Amino acid sequence: MCLPKGSNYKEKGNWKEQEEKLNKRRKDAIIELFQQGGINTIIQFAKSVEHPGQVGYAFGHLDDPSIEKVLLPDYLISEDKAELALVSNLILSKYHIHGWTWCDGLNKESWNNLQVGILLSFLPFNEGTWERAEQWLGESQIEYWSRANVNPYHADKNLGLGVDKLLEYRRPNAAIFCLYRMLHDEMEINTNQCVHALFAALSSKEDTFPMDQYHIVELIKYLQVDTSVSDNDLFKIEWAYLKLLDYSRDSKPVYLENKLANEPEFFSEIIRLVYKSKKEEEPQADSSKEMKAIASNAWHLLYNWKTVPGIQEDGSFNDSKFQDWLQKVKDICTESGHLEVAYITFGELLIHSPADPNGLWIHHSIAEVLNDQNSEAIRDGYKTGIFNDRGAHFVDPTGKPEQDLAGQYNQKAEDVENAGFHRLAVILRSIADYYKQESIKIKERYDREIE
Repeated sequence: MCLPKGSNYKEKGNWKEQEEKLNKRRKDAIIELFQQGGINTIIQFAKSVEHPGQVGYAFGHLDDPSIEKVLLPDYLISEDKAELALVSNLILSKYHIHGWTWCDGLNKESWNNLQVGILLSFLPFNEGTWERAEQWLGESQIEYWSRANVNPYHADKNLGLGVDKLLEYRRPNAAIFCLYRMLHDEMEINTNQCVHALFAALSSKEDTFPMDQYHIVELIKYLQVDTSVSDNDLFKIEWAYLKLLDYSRDSKPVYLENKLANEPEFFSEIIRLVYKSKKEEEPQADSSKEMKAIASNAWHLLYNWKTVPGIQEDGSFNDSKFQDWLQKVKDICTESGHLEVAYITFGELLIHSPADPNGLWIHHSIAEVLNDQNSEAIRDGYKTGIFNDRGAHFVDPTGKPEQDLAGQYNQKAEDVENAGFHRLAVILRSIADYYKQESIKIKERYDREIE
């Protein structure tokens, strides 16, 4: 006998009606099979089909006490996947039909805590299940919470209680899944739970959930705008999850970027984590995994940094803050022997300069810094930043994108030269010349290939 499948059911009409008819056919098939061969036949049948859970769910519609006596509780701890799918879906079917009346009526006197915990794990993840875990298991609730099938959409209320328990029993990834559902559905969220879950997930051995990284990023974005979160917690969270905040999905390390832009001491410290000092004859030999991870994070933060010092929350530019920041970096990094790399890194950042209020495409204060005769390293970084900012791209065999870029940078060079920034204009013209030559090379290479 073959259990009817949805894909084989071709009858036309309302899909809900079709589903009901299909479920009835399954139930009738299981009843017939049970009547012919008894429970052992059903068990063997479940092992022979692709979806034994469907057999268990249909089997749950039979009101025969002998079924529960055979399957419960022994089959709850079966190592056979088909048997486990059979019994778990039978339990779920009984719950959907009879509710807690059936579960509460089970004679569990001879059951051990493991069996009770597994039974509860097959039931919906909601407050009713949590209450019974406390009542039936007491101090042994770990038998449930360590294996609970966490689907936050089963719980319509008090999901925060479930989050507390998941964190208590070291399941932060499951807690994050629940917290994301609360965020998505605009439920009230306890920020302390968020912070706890994110920290705990860093060292957890728990299995991950689908879309875990997306959930984490969304929770961090929530914390970034919650004024109740401490600076220390936000710093640690953004640092720990820095490589997830990759500017996709409108995410970035807001706190860390602002700290770089407002605290020259922090910027200088990050520079020292990545680069060796010119004052050192030999680099310090520290190849520990921890130090490599810290250096990698520091480089990632600098490479993706886009917040120019002096830019205020309202988008305006404060020239005095910009100049003060740069002078302090100069003082600190000169002393430590990191001035050149600090300037190069700073130059790369300046491609994100705001426009000048008087109409020039780059702010005059920033153009002045780039144009200064002592700013060669900053100009080198600026040029590198421009090339890196283009990123990966398709090559047009006509070379037109490169022609367009050459035209854009020639125009920018003319604009800043007219404003008196001659050294900056030289850099921009060299970029324009590069793209002009690239356009010619691409066109020539394409012409050779089609000959």
